[in-house]
Amino acid sequence: MSELSRQLVLKVKDRSYTIEFPKVAQFLNIEVKKSELSGSMYGSMLEASTIDSSLAVAVINAVATFQVLCPKMLEDLKVNILDLDLEDAMELIQVYSKQYVPWYRQWRDKMRSLAGLE
Repeated sequence: MSELSRQLVLKVKDRSYTIEFPKVAQFLNIEVKKSELSGSMYGSMLEASTIDSSLAVAVINAVATFQVLCPKMLEDLKVNILDLDLEDAMELIQVYSKQYVPWYRQWRDKMRSLAGLE
């Protein structure tokens, strides 16, 4: 198996953003932000598995992750992320799901294996 890169370059339109695999504090902060953004309903939203709750969870995951790991990307939007039009937010969700998630999933699986949680 090849060595996993600790960095990921996210491409958004004509810009690139380099993020690092999260430190412990960042990892925890992402999870806290998910709870904050969902009004402490994140677990319930995951369980609901409706079309709208799935979309809301995708938005929450992307926003929480990028607020912590890539705040410059959100600053470059020139608008508060929560004021962004939902249709415009789909580009962030696509960056999250197509670029970030596959990279992070490899790391998460490795960490779970090392911790004996598989």
